[in-house]
Parts: sequence; C-alpha cells; structure tokens
Amino acid sequence: LGNRFFSFLLSIIFNRNDVTDCNNSYRAFKKSVYNKMSLDHAGNDVMFLMTVKAMENKFNFQETPTVENRELIRTKKGSPLINAVHFILILIVYLIMPKKSEKY
Repeated sequence: LGNRFFSFLLSIIFNRNDVTDCNNSYRAFKKSVYNKMSLDHAGNDVMFLMTVKAMENKFNFQETPTVENRELIRTKKGSPLINAVHFILILIVYLIMPKKSEKY
C-alpha cells in the first residue's frame, strides 16, 4: 500500500506515470550515471532516492517486476512506517531544494 502511494505521489510530482514500484531493489544504470547521481543514503532509502533522481533528470527507464525470495534477502527491511517517514523526508528536501544532477 505504501509503495503504491509513493509511486502515485512521484507520478504527480514529476508528471510521469512510468513508475509502479518506487522502491524496487532491482535498478540498473550505467556506472557513470550512477556515480553522478551522488546517492547519499543507504538501505531502502537509496532505492527510493534513485527513483526520485531518475525521474528528476528525466531518464528513460523500464521497470522489471521482481519477487524477492525471503531466504535471499540478507538485510532487514525495517519498519514500513519508518521507511515511509524517510521517504517523506527525502521528498520534502527535494521539494524545498531540488538538485538536478548534471545532464548525462
């Protein structure tokens, strides 16, 4: 439910409707693009931030649906409520001080 809400929120903020999973752990970028994104978060936050920065810079990307096998996940996902608070903080900071990365 939270993922759908934040995906919908991002589609409104960036006027794009190509994100159905804003916190997908399967993202692929060229190394040069990844490095220029200056991701300064970790864990679930970095996946959400990657989506925000990709949409902010108008990158074209495709989503690949995934189903994570619980036995293969080595990190704790944490509380959904805490994750939601982190995502809201990321969006507030973005809306107050948008930082467009260099054009790639």
